[in-house]
Amino acid sequence: MSADSECTLFQCPICLEEFIQPKALPCLHTFCKSCINEFILKSTTATDCFVVFNCPVCRKEIKLQSCPSDPAKYLQDNHIIQSMKEACLSKGQLCSIHNSKQADYVCTEHNQIVCYKCIIDSHRFCNVTEIYEAVESKKKSITQVHNQLVVRKENMETSMYAHRQEKKGILESDIKCKDGVKLYVDELKNLISKLQSQILDDIEKNTKQMIKRVDKNLAETKTDMTYLKTILDEFDITHLKDITDFNRLTAIDQDLKTAHQRINKTCDKSSADIHLLRFQPNMDLFKVLKENDVIGKIYNTKRRVNVNANTPRTKDVLKFTETEAKTAPVLKRPLATEHTSSSEIEATHTKPVNKVISLKDGNQKLMSLKTEMDREECFITGTIVLLDDSMIVADNGNMKIKHFSADYKFVSQKAFSSEPWDVCRTGKDDFIVSFPSDNLIQYFTFRKGIVIPKQDKIITNGRCYGLSYHCNKIATCNRRASGIFVEVYAGLNGIIAEFCVSASVLSECWYLSFCSDGQHLVYTDQTNNFVSCVNLLSGKERWRKTIRSPRGIARCQTFLYVVNCKSAKVLCLSQDTGLPKREIDCSSFGGEAFSGVTVNTDQTKIFLLPMKGSDALVIE
Repeated sequence: MSADSECTLFQCPICLEEFIQPKALPCLHTFCKSCINEFILKSTTATDCFVVFNCPVCRKEIKLQSCPSDPAKYLQDNHIIQSMKEACLSKGQLCSIHNSKQADYVCTEHNQIVCYKCIIDSHRFCNVTEIYEAVESKKKSITQVHNQLVVRKENMETSMYAHRQEKKGILESDIKCKDGVKLYVDELKNLISKLQSQILDDIEKNTKQMIKRVDKNLAETKTDMTYLKTILDEFDITHLKDITDFNRLTAIDQDLKTAHQRINKTCDKSSADIHLLRFQPNMDLFKVLKENDVIGKIYNTKRRVNVNANTPRTKDVLKFTETEAKTAPVLKRPLATEHTSSSEIEATHTKPVNKVISLKDGNQKLMSLKTEMDREECFITGTIVLLDDSMIVADNGNMKIKHFSADYKFVSQKAFSSEPWDVCRTGKDDFIVSFPSDNLIQYFTFRKGIVIPKQDKIITNGRCYGLSYHCNKIATCNRRASGIFVEVYAGLNGIIAEFCVSASVLSECWYLSFCSDGQHLVYTDQTNNFVSCVNLLSGKERWRKTIRSPRGIARCQTFLYVVNCKSAKVLCLSQDTGLPKREIDCSSFGGEAFSGVTVNTDQTKIFLLPMKGSDALVIE
């Protein structure tokens, strides 16, 4: 059978395509079911029980039982055509060179379908395989490529998501940088304006004093001028001739001498140097501004986003994500910060991730807060100790909350889409975390070794940093455009007190702590080098202690531990007077400079957070 006749045999006369559900008319002409259905509906004249139409090929009149929706329903299936089609398909392809021979083989070197005669004639030394094996191999290869493309597609979708997130982050950082520059420049303007006001006030004050002095001298000169004029007007000695006028002449002579002395004195004052004001600018300040040709620096920071197509993804941004590892977790593949899940972390060895180094006296230990899952340098900004002596640590640098066991082993972590700052315990297993860039204080609970976010949260009036808790009251250091404030909240029931502790947004007031009476707060000012205790409601200062570069603060009974961010010293103060009780020099213990401090529940351990690096100092 020729190829042309084969094509005509299996071709519908209406659509000229291969038959689909072939239906035969009584005249034996065959059509696709859908084609003849459409033809009948367009060209029939219907009666109550029958439809009448002409065959599209021979024009013979056909009469069928009526069926309005499917008139071809009562036509017979052409099983002969269907059987012949299946037989032809099963027969296979004929060789294009030897038309009478079945092409049952494939030459893999020439990628050509051949018959056994072709193999003998032209492909004797080629690699030849049976066609069904070649088909299976080709299907397998196609499936592999398809699967790879599916993986690449997921990879590209993830990459596109990462690029969109990067673009969003760039636009957000653009706004933040511009706002930061504006705040900084406004602060500089405020400082310059303040200095300008001071110097203008000094000029006005000096001008008033000098004008007052000149007016006084002018009044005295005017008085003397009047006196001199009177003396000169009354001076007439021509009529004084005899001895009887001698006494009169003596008196006149004395008056003239007195007037002469007085006038000389006035003239001497008038001829003295004239005092004027002159402004001498502070050239050192001008030199500093001139030498610094920029007011700040713009630098790039990076946050890793995993585009591994094997890692499951979601299209929605996950605010909170969980990672767990009960022993020593090591990543099998890199994970993105915002999309980590506990199922994606597998332990590959049991070597401890963090280190605990005992020092010489046995009472101090260095504890590493860095894990192998950290992508960036650690910047530890807050920590708490739970009732079981395990620790919750805020790693601002890696945007994580980490959990460490009582023996300082890493247990689990929770990653966020923004940087956490401070952590504060509010109950047995409950705590809060501050997120400065979101103006957010978020509630969490700790259950079965997992940090779980609650629905409860507080939106603050500015960037919130340090936290402190006492009897359902929450205090936070708050940075606004107008300065540094302390806000006090009655839990979730709203703000109950706020007061400004610094009018300068450049002041670094990061941390604070309630006193044991709950009526006073103590905060540190790193920029201005002091620690201050203020009344909770009025903001009135109770005491102030000058301390070099104070930063973190923690209360232990009636004592306050304050760390120095530029040295390894820890100062213990009285909460009532601010007087120092003792000083701990941790330089010999391995400490350098500390950013934070906390005390465990039974007050047997002090945890000192590093200003740089990831090694915390534990004093037991």
